[in-house]
Amino acid sequence: MCLLVGTHRRLHTISPDWYMTKQSEAIKVLFFKILVIASLVVSFCLFIYDFLYDRQDTTSLITESFMVTNALVSLLLYFAFKKLDIATMVFLVLLAVIFIMEAMKEAGLYNPYFILFIVNFGFVGSTLLKREFLIIIHLYNLAAIIFMIIYQINHLDNFSPISNDTPITTGIIFIVTYTVVSSLAFMFKLQYEKSKVDLHALSLDLQEKNNEIEAQNEELRQNQEALVNINVHLEKTVEDRTRRILTQNNQLIQFSFDNAHKIRGPLARILGLLNIYKIDAITDKDELIDFIENETIKMDEVTKEINENLNKEIDESIL
Repeated sequence: MCLLVGTHRRLHTISPDWYMTKQSEAIKVLFFKILVIASLVVSFCLFIYDFLYDRQDTTSLITESFMVTNALVSLLLYFAFKKLDIATMVFLVLLAVIFIMEAMKEAGLYNPYFILFIVNFGFVGSTLLKREFLIIIHLYNLAAIIFMIIYQINHLDNFSPISNDTPITTGIIFIVTYTVVSSLAFMFKLQYEKSKVDLHALSLDLQEKNNEIEAQNEELRQNQEALVNINVHLEKTVEDRTRRILTQNNQLIQFSFDNAHKIRGPLARILGLLNIYKIDAITDKDELIDFIENETIKMDEVTKEINENLNKEIDESIL
């Protein structure tokens, strides 16, 4: 019973918020590792390919080497300090710098790297970062988009527009897209964490009910053991009383036998002698009185013997 109560109390010391935080952190760490390792592998493969077949494109080689370095630095930061937020911030900020530099060199706001930066950062930042870090990275990314809008306006001649939209219109579309993606990712994360909390709270409630059932089962088992002990004691009591009754019956039978034979014999002789004594023709009455006295003494001895036997048997039955 004490063990069940102790287990029940320990379970209640684990709050749903604590459990949710641990589970969410584990999932975030796994997602971060997959993201960074995938970035590392892709960047490294692109670097090897460009190094072997397109060495003239030094810009791509530099960009890909920066991306490989960024992934390695982010992983080392996490494994060294176990700070997911810091490692994610470094990864996203440096990656944003790389994407912005690529966009400034070619196509500006219409550079595919920059579009990837919008979608990727909006989702990853809202999923992995805590609230204070999330605000910082969102402000940083919005500032980057505004910077690219201003840069595009000031360098219109350097880029060939691929649509009729102005840089301001394109920038507003990107800001709206970034906001929508970030908000959806953040709402998804909140809903997921709430579901984890509800699920764990339900699990704790089920565990509590299970503990109550186990406690009741233990109480029933103890009651059953108590009933078994009572039954055993009753059976022993009945056996003892039955044995005493049988003993007393045997004593009564023995007493009846003694009364019928040992006591009845001397008493009958005394009665016979008394009848003879009443006859007037008997001259030697003193001798009859002696006979009567002897028979009386015998009857007294028999009576004492019977009493001693009865007391002895009573003592033995009590023991």
